[in-house]
Amino acid sequence: MPRNKDGTSYFGPSALVLLVTVISIAFVVFNFGNAANLTASYAAVIALQVFLYGASAAIYMSIRGSSLLSKLNHRPSSIKNIGITLVVTVMVILLSVILKFVIFLPYRDYFMFSFYKAQFDVTLNSFSDWCFVMAAFVLVPALGKEFLFRGIVYTEYKSAGVLCSIVMTSLLYSMMHLSFQEFFVHFISSLLWTYLAYISGSFFWPFISHLLCNLYFVFGEKYMWSLSSNPDGKFLFWLITISVLLLMAFILFSILESRYKEMGKKFSLTEEEQVGDPKYIWKAVFTTKPFLVDVGVFAIGAIICLF
Repeated sequence: MPRNKDGTSYFGPSALVLLVTVISIAFVVFNFGNAANLTASYAAVIALQVFLYGASAAIYMSIRGSSLLSKLNHRPSSIKNIGITLVVTVMVILLSVILKFVIFLPYRDYFMFSFYKAQFDVTLNSFSDWCFVMAAFVLVPALGKEFLFRGIVYTEYKSAGVLCSIVMTSLLYSMMHLSFQEFFVHFISSLLWTYLAYISGSFFWPFISHLLCNLYFVFGEKYMWSLSSNPDGKFLFWLITISVLLLMAFILFSILESRYKEMGKKFSLTEEEQVGDPKYIWKAVFTTKPFLVDVGVFAIGAIICLF
């Protein structure tokens, strides 16, 4: 099996995601975090997420050693990345709107049920509720997922090449959510966030983008749903949505072209960090046992979630 520059195989990242998936399934099966009152429920969600991402990352980092920690770049780097971060954030939000409310029509019913009839309602009656909700549904999941995926997983796959690292990170991120209906929403979002990590050289900016998107998903998505479903303003809504998305895509490519010129590179996903034969490495990455188990767990979990 091909090994990266540290001598470790591509076994690790998919094994880490498998561990996270198994723990998250255990939380659901044993109904951990079902507290008697709302504040306690928020606190339980925070604690479970900290354990889910923190414990998994700690176990993996202890096995891999300090050399991996030194490679994880969390620094903000250039302030110029604010612009591209905001553009990526808007694109993630608008693409999720199109995927959820137009392309994958079954998701519409699932979304309505999950938002309006969910057992766990986002209710804000006090400042403390705001703090708990922000931590439970915005800050902690964004930080945990970005550290795990745009930090550890993306870094571990770097020696497989830029394109392979972005694709594998996004596949594992999507499969972890165990949902056919949400797969492409998470996959495209992860592609944008992982590429943002690549172009900025840090998972700080994907974390900021993920944070802003979580704010939208928790507090703003219901309004987008209402606007997209209103017969009187539906045409105007979709005209604006698609126009803004195309504008953001144009701005993104313009920024990337300028950035690549500064870096002295052509505008492409190069294999600059890859070692070894590309075809052999792709095959090795896709056929590692933990990844195949990840695929199986995703398929079984996603099918169960349909019923």
